[in-house]
This record gives sequence, structure tokens and C-alpha cells, in this order.
Amino acid sequence: MNKKESCIICGKEAVWIYMPQEDSYYCDDCISNKDDIGCSCNWENVNDNRLYSDGKDMTDHLPEGIENINWRWVEQPESHGGKISKEDGYWITLDNRQRPYPCCEYEYSENGFYTFEYRKYLEDECDIIGYDLNDDELCKKDIEKYGHIIWTDDIIERIEKIINENNN
Repeated sequence: MNKKESCIICGKEAVWIYMPQEDSYYCDDCISNKDDIGCSCNWENVNDNRLYSDGKDMTDHLPEGIENINWRWVEQPESHGGKISKEDGYWITLDNRQRPYPCCEYEYSENGFYTFEYRKYLEDECDIIGYDLNDDELCKKDIEKYGHIIWTDDIIERIEKIINENNN
């Protein structure tokens, strides 16, 4: 049984999930590359300030930092879905590896995502040892707030420790 979700492209531990399709997990290497133009939800435009200024001329919405290190222009040839040039004024912020960030519909977790099977295993083990997750101080907060447990690293580590102590 895998404890953590794997990248659907290369099999490494996944740290990104595409939320509309909860079985779409990606590692940090496969989520983006330097050649990507990123998602339009992350594009900025130098004229954004003017769009909200009620006709007043305001300072352009220019990127900060070093071009091609912290940000770059969005450019795309017509053969890739529509011509976008530097003159259109769209730019994107880059991560520390000079890649555009993925779509805003992706969620990132530095420590990866636990598989459904592993979470179910922990629930079953709690049932076996007679530990009620509804009474656990961390789980109870999630259940009250969301109606279910949010399986964070803190909760996983706590439940693993409780199971291990009861199995020894």
C-alpha cells in the first residue's frame, strides 16, 4: 500500500493536485517547465491599473524583479493556440526554477498527499484498537468545521503514534 500519492507522469511523490480532478497528482518536476506559458489565470497585464482607474491615466502594472528570473513576458506563436506577443503586455511570475506557476486550480502540499487507501487503513486501525477519531482533539476540530477530517501531517503523525503505541 502506498502511503503517499504519486505523480501520474513519472511516479515520484506528488506535491501538486489538480483540484477539479482529484486523481491528477503531479511532482514538482512535472508540474511546469521553463517553456510553458503558464495558465492565463496567472497572467498579469501592464495595463491592469488603467482598466480600474475610471479613465484616469495610472502607472502601468509592471512586473518587479529581473526579467526571465522573477518574471517573463507571455509569448506564444499562432501555431500553439493563438498569437500572443510581448507587445500585448502579458507577463507571468516565475518560481525559483524560472518556471511559471500552474493554474490556480492546483493545490500544493510541500509534504505530498496521503492516499485514500492509507487514510482508510488508519481509520480501520483506529477501529481495531478502539480509538474513536471523533473524540480526537485534532480530528474533532476538523469534523466540527468541515464535517470530515482534513488529513494533515500533524493528524497523520498523531494517529500513527497512537496506533503504534497500542500495537506494542
